[in-house]
Amino acid sequence: VFATHLLPTPQVQIETNAISLLPRLIARTQLLSFAARETLEHGLGVSWLREVPLAQTTMRRTVAVSVRTDGYLSPAAGTLVSLLKEEAGSFFERD
Repeated sequence: VFATHLLPTPQVQIETNAISLLPRLIARTQLLSFAARETLEHGLGVSWLREVPLAQTTMRRTVAVSVRTDGYLSPAAGTLVSLLKEEAGSFFERD
């Protein structure tokens, strides 16, 4: 998105796989982050952070489930597959 608008790309300052750490880290360092909305909603230190909604940086993801024909599915996995089949369109929609 930055390059498309002829803007300099962000310089990565910190990388982490500890998603739960991200809100506190951003709040204490005053850095900018691209993260899932759920990370902001459920992290510690979220009262100091605000979402900046930008259509250009909104990521759309595809969810897929692969199941072997005649393969065993636990009851929980079977329920998940059924829910996805029935409700797939409304599962991740935001108001």
